[in-house]
Formats: sequence, C-alpha cells, structure tokens
Amino acid sequence: MPERVKFLTYAVGIFLCYFYFGIIQEKITRGRYGDEVTEDGVGERFTFALALVWVQCFCNWIFAKVLLLLRPQKEDTTHTDADKVGLGELLLFLSLSMDGLTGAIQERMRSSSAPSGQQMMLAMNWWSTIMLGVAILLTGEGKLFIAFALKHSELLVHLSSLALAGALGQFFIFLMVSHFGPLACSVVTTTRKFFTVLCSVLFFGNVLVPRQWFGAVLVFAGLFADMMFGKKSSSSAKKLPSSKHEEEKRKLVS
Repeated sequence: MPERVKFLTYAVGIFLCYFYFGIIQEKITRGRYGDEVTEDGVGERFTFALALVWVQCFCNWIFAKVLLLLRPQKEDTTHTDADKVGLGELLLFLSLSMDGLTGAIQERMRSSSAPSGQQMMLAMNWWSTIMLGVAILLTGEGKLFIAFALKHSELLVHLSSLALAGALGQFFIFLMVSHFGPLACSVVTTTRKFFTVLCSVLFFGNVLVPRQWFGAVLVFAGLFADMMFGKKSSSSAKKLPSSKHEEEKRKLVS
C-alpha cells in the first residue's frame, strides 16, 4: 500500500472511531440512568471516571493481545526504564506534560527498537490496566461501578460500543505512530479533537464561550502553520548539506 494511502487510511480510521467514541462517551457521562428522582433531576448520573478508563484500557489490552495471537510478530525488544481552585489548570498542565513526554518516548522507542503498533498498544494498556485497577480498588470506585452497571443494564451496551470504538481508534493511532511517528499522529489527533468539540456543540448543545473559540482557532492556526512552514524549513535543511558539499568540491578543484 502506498505511504499516502496508508496515512489517509489511518487518519480516517482515527477520525471515524473517535467521532463515534466521543458521542458514546457523551451519552454515558451526561446521560441519566433509571427513573429515580434525585436532587438534580430524574435518573442517576454516571460518575465513575476511573472505572470507565479502566474498562477501556482492559478492552484495548484484550484487543491487542488477540491481534498478536492471530498475527504473531517479531519480539518487542524495547527496554523499560524503572522510572478545586486551580485544579483545571493543574490537570491541563499535567495532560500537556504527559502528552509531550509520551511523544518523546514513543519516538525514542521507534528509533531504537521499532516495536509494532500492536506491541505498543499491548504494553501501554497492560500497565494502564494495572495502575487503574489498583486505583479503583483503593478508592472503592470499582465496587460502586459494578453495582451501578448491574442496576442499569443499558450502560453495558454503551460500554461495549465505547470499548469497541476506542480499541479500533487506538489501533489506528499506534499504527500511525509506528509507521509515521508521533508528530504526524499528534497533528491528526489534535485535528480530530477539534471536530469532536464541534460535534459536541452541535449534537449535545454544549456552549463554548468566546475564549474557548479563540483557543480552538489558535490550535488550528498552529497546525496549519506547522504543515505549511514546517515542510519548507525541513526541505531547506535537507538542501543545505548538498550545497556545502558542492562548495567543498569547488575548493578542491581550484
């Protein structure tokens, strides 16, 4: 398959899977289950964020394990290193920091041992499942989540759809990372997030304040600037060594 077709296939896969993922996630987290009257309306809200992420990571791990069993690949030789006011800003800072570290580590893994997308997906979700499992046990959220899911069986349908969409979307993400690198993947996923926000506004009536729209415009402006000027700078950098080589040739001839 040509590289351009492969890139478009992975990008479209990420867009479609996470578009559906966002819709289902919105239904779970903003919807109401049952017809009990509570303080804020009719029906109970789903509030088990850790358990939701644990279910997703566990299903992703199973998905990657099955893929590797069906299509065995060379051994992964990546080495592992043993290493209310203001809360939103803190979480945003941590998210951006972890995104930056993830991209750098993925690039290092890709250049040193070149693991496949399925192997990266398997390893990441394995450790995520363990850490989140410990967290939901210590906080007691796991027990409450199971009771809530058994009480409202329609949640299981939503969770199954969310797990399938998330597993397929992450599969395309790791294929993108292993073939084209984390930078190309971040451009695709950031663009996808913007369209997910737009769909959330259109389909679920979420309202963005002018400051949030301004931030969205800045994101897209940065992406387009990187696509337009980043390639030019890289191509000029490639031309530079050849011009230096020609100059040295002229000096030797003279």
